[in-house]
Amino acid sequence: MTSSESIRRETAAQLFSRLGAKQYLHSLNSPLLCDLPDGKVQSGDVIEFFGDEGTGKSELLLNILAGCLLPLQQDQCIIFIDTDCHFQLIRLVQILEYRLFNKDNPCVENREEIIRDCLSRFYYVRCHSSIQLVATVESLKTMLARKPEICCLMIDSISAFYWQDRLTFGESFSDQEQHQRRVVETLKDLIANYNLAIFATRGMFVGGSGRHRDDPTHSFLSSQWQKLVRHRYMFSKEVTRVDPSVASESRESESLARETCLWSSGEDWLYKALLISNRGSQTARLFCIDETGVKFL
Repeated sequence: MTSSESIRRETAAQLFSRLGAKQYLHSLNSPLLCDLPDGKVQSGDVIEFFGDEGTGKSELLLNILAGCLLPLQQDQCIIFIDTDCHFQLIRLVQILEYRLFNKDNPCVENREEIIRDCLSRFYYVRCHSSIQLVATVESLKTMLARKPEICCLMIDSISAFYWQDRLTFGESFSDQEQHQRRVVETLKDLIANYNLAIFATRGMFVGGSGRHRDDPTHSFLSSQWQKLVRHRYMFSKEVTRVDPSVASESRESESLARETCLWSSGEDWLYKALLISNRGSQTARLFCIDETGVKFL
């Protein structure tokens, strides 16, 4: 054995945790994820949230993240890679505080200590270029080998450096996608060896040509990424302002009742997440956003 070779030592419990199904992925449960074919997130799932900017993708990701960090989920950790530089720790803490210290449980002591314990199982990385993203993802192999309790990787967003790479590498699609292909190959390896679940957001491509010009569901990312994704949700804004007095007088109307919920949260928009299956079927979920997080209707 050469000096460059190394032996990775792990206990039987660590081996089982690394290669076995992540049973505690049930904490990723939400009304949105219940629409998946198995009714929940499975080990090895790659779930993509795509849509225009401002359609609730990152906010919903934060809410799923918060659910994973609650004290009841002591045996799991999450990695969050921020490429859009939109992540706000204060917002994550705000969502955690509401879930932990709401009106049903208002007198909890040691709040700061509880929040700190939740955040101790959260690993945050910020990347500013596609080559940084490649290096970050490849470095996760060592981290996951040491911490088999990591069950989920979140990337917000996987498409952040698309235009940057197009400008850098010119007209060659092969050159433009070289870093993205490396990221995808590494993610495939991480899934195979550590049974991760992966969530990633991506933007909506504006323009395009050919037969996909008017297809909003078509991904402009590499074919390798498209094949890796198992489940896709398309996000959109659905409703603008409605007179709350009119809505409150017409609660029999389902649509106006939903808008009433929207107004009570102080938001101007109702959002929709549309699960698009490989067979072409679609399942929609409506939600609104307020200071406490995402509320499904």
